[in-house]
Amino acid sequence: MKKIIISFILTLFFSANLMADTNMRKCTLLPITDSVAGAISYKIYEDIEAYLKDSRWCLYKTNSEILSILSNYKSNLNNYLDNKEVLKVIADKLKVGSLIKINLNSLKDGIEVILTVLGPNGEDVFFKEKKELESDDLEGIGNQIKDWLELFAENIPYDAKVVGVLGDQITLDVGKKFAISANQPFNVKRPGAKRKHPLLQEIVEYETMPI
Repeated sequence: MKKIIISFILTLFFSANLMADTNMRKCTLLPITDSVAGAISYKIYEDIEAYLKDSRWCLYKTNSEILSILSNYKSNLNNYLDNKEVLKVIADKLKVGSLIKINLNSLKDGIEVILTVLGPNGEDVFFKEKKELESDDLEGIGNQIKDWLELFAENIPYDAKVVGVLGDQITLDVGKKFAISANQPFNVKRPGAKRKHPLLQEIVEYETMPI
């Protein structure tokens, strides 16, 4: 992901109201929690972090200092990762718009995998999936999480964000996967209110105003 100055771009959103200083295509992976004292979570964390660093939809950002701080609270880590104020601090420090949270819960026959993608305010739920797998095979767990993250990426409501305007040029914060070429048509929309699912409380839609 990079900032560029160009006159033509894919469909994008003006950044006035939607996460003014952050981009959903900038992400970080929170420490993964499991119910077996970290026996599975560490290996899954390594796998998913490698995927995110290689991903073309996400500019992955990590911070060893924050992870070190959180590691001091392993006995109560779930509570800290459920605290929106803690999550807001992490998002602000890293300047990310997507906080990826994974929970692994051992079952009698298999494992429950929960993926939640939270916004930088620590409470907006952009995406959430849960599934009970019949096996605790690490490859199977990792592949399931990666499939969900690819689905989330497809539902990010913009290809790029406008971060500056100078005359007839615009500066864009754009995902790595989106090719740009001269004379390419573009649409600019200003995001408005967020609509949440009445039961799940997930963000399901943004009102937009064409510019």
